[in-house]
Amino acid sequence: MQDSMTLGPPGKQACGSVVNNTLKSPGYPNKYPNYMDCDFQVPIPQNMTMNISFIDFDLEDESSCGYDYLKIINDGGQVVSTYCGQKTGHHVLLSGDHVVMKFHSDGGDQSKGFLIYFTAVPHGKYNHNYN
Repeated sequence: MQDSMTLGPPGKQACGSVVNNTLKSPGYPNKYPNYMDCDFQVPIPQNMTMNISFIDFDLEDESSCGYDYLKIINDGGQVVSTYCGQKTGHHVLLSGDHVVMKFHSDGGDQSKGFLIYFTAVPHGKYNHNYN
């Protein structure tokens, strides 16, 4: 898997990138910084499904995930879901050309962040969506 595209505010801590099929929030395992906006584009190999595994996931919790969140967006630009709070152990399956992960933190509470692992599996290996 190639490294992802990363964007971050100038003069702020870098967003990082996908390394060895793993994505960590800025500062992980310590608290992530305030005012981060990071976009990560992860390619999905042809004829494969991407299994996105939340190995460790702890973002500021709020009922509508309006403060700190991770959005997963498919290659058609549609938001698959938005996550916050504690989601360790969660899995998401996506197919297509790529997946975009958007991480946002506001100026309020900070948490540990996330450690996410990407595994490309053959189409049909999983017959249900964990989402």
